[in-house]
Parts: sequence; structure tokens; C-alpha cells
Amino acid sequence: MSRRALHSRRLGVRFAVAGAALVAAALAFFHVGSSGATTLKTFATPGSYTWKVPTGVTGVTFDVLGARGGSVLQNSGGVVNVISSGGAGGEAKARFAVHAGEVFEIVVGGQGGSFTQGSSGGGGAGGFNGGGGGAYSGGGGDTSDVRIGGRGNTCAGSKAYGFGDRIIVGGGGGGGTNASNINGDAGGGATGGGVTCANNGPSATQECGGFASAASCVAAHGTFGQGGTGCTPTDGGGAGGGGWFGGSSRTGGGGSGFINTLSTSGSFPGGLNQGDGKVIITTG
Repeated sequence: MSRRALHSRRLGVRFAVAGAALVAAALAFFHVGSSGATTLKTFATPGSYTWKVPTGVTGVTFDVLGARGGSVLQNSGGVVNVISSGGAGGEAKARFAVHAGEVFEIVVGGQGGSFTQGSSGGGGAGGFNGGGGGAYSGGGGDTSDVRIGGRGNTCAGSKAYGFGDRIIVGGGGGGGTNASNINGDAGGGATGGGVTCANNGPSATQECGGFASAASCVAAHGTFGQGGTGCTPTDGGGAGGGGWFGGSSRTGGGGSGFINTLSTSGSFPGGLNQGDGKVIITTG
């Protein structure tokens, strides 16, 4: 074999090895699921994060799941029983056009705190992102959401409340009740689980928070972005889940979800999430 031919062969081997290394690196960076979608990033620990769109990506799907509400527990001789369960977190899923280098803020909600009957604590704690605190009951689950400066919701009302940057929201589940052993409602969705607030129900819709008809204080009603909070130790009502609008306290209303009109497609698959919230980013 001539020296020129041998040199060409060696170059071909080197290019093949380099190409294989690039393919391996790409597969390590992007996890491809069985559905054909490529998972770019998963956030599953409560907190606030930033995420930058990788080079070559022009569209992503945000799958946003709210957190579960807290439960009411009974400790009987070391055996823990669930008296009433917190509602599951809601889910919102939508696709958005993006460009490389664009930065999003990702907020993952935490599960509402549980309350053990007979304990000295005042109730399950709410989270940092909208879950209400329980009064001798389960705390409301936090909402999870995705935010971006300058391209959020165009509604003047939402901007007045400081929520103009949210483009997709998954509602949190309501906390379990102590007084009547009622499970918390699931988060939304276009509405939270259970009866909607338009009928004076505990869960939220796109337009209003959950209404606590027998509330002993204003804080029990769900409001924009905030679940209702238990008022007094005698309430025993599960706190409201956070959301676009929050659910009410007393009967553990679920918070509603939200998808901005900037999305190219979207849906609310249902309130099924257990534990802390999640945000899963995919493309494909």
C-alpha cells in the first residue's frame, strides 16, 4: 500500500472515531424517550431554577405538574393511619416556539405539610409558591410554573398582581381536612378538582379563587396565585392548593392551572401528580 493511501485510510479512521464520539456526547446530553420525544431537562426538587434553550432547538414542550396537598394522619401505638388525603397535583402541558439562548425561570412547587392528630403543631405548612397553611389540617400543595420576562400573560389584571411573566401553571392539590375527614381536591387544570367557585365551591377556576362559604376569616378564600389558609384551630379544614387562582381552605380546594395563548398547542391531562411538583422539558 502506498504512503498516500495509508495516510488517507488513517484519516478516515480518525474521522469515524470523532463522529462516534460526537454521537455519544449528543445522546448523553439528550435522553430520547420511547415516544420519540427528547427530554432536555427534568426539574423535580422544589425551588426556583433557570434554564437556557440549547443550540438548534426551536420548539419545546413544558409538562408542568403541581404538588400534592398534605394529609391528616393518626398515630395509634406507632401505627400511622391516613385519616384524609391531600389532593393530587394538577398538570398543564403545552408547546412553545423558542430560540437558542432564551432563558426561562422554572419554579417547582413543594408538597403541602401533613398534620398528625394530637400533635402540638398548628397544622400542615403551606409551601413557598402559593400553597395555603392548614389549621390542624393538611397544608395546600404548591403550584409549579414556567416564567419568562416580557412574554407572559397579556391580561392587565394578572400584570397588576405581578404574574405577567407566567406562561404555564400546574395547580396544587388541596390539603386533607381534620374536622370532617374529607380528602383534598386535586389541582387543575382549567379548574381545580371538585365543585367550581362559580357555584361557591372550594376549588378555583381561570377567573376566580375557591370560595369558603362558612369561612371565619377572609384568608380562607382562594385568591390570585394563593391558596386559602386555615383561620382557627376549630376550623380543621384542609388548606387550599396554590395555582393560577388558589383553592379555598376548610374543604381543601384545588388550585387552577393556566396556559398562555403564546403556546402552539396545550392541554390539561388531569390532576394525578403525587408528592412534590415537577417540570419536564422535551422537544421532538
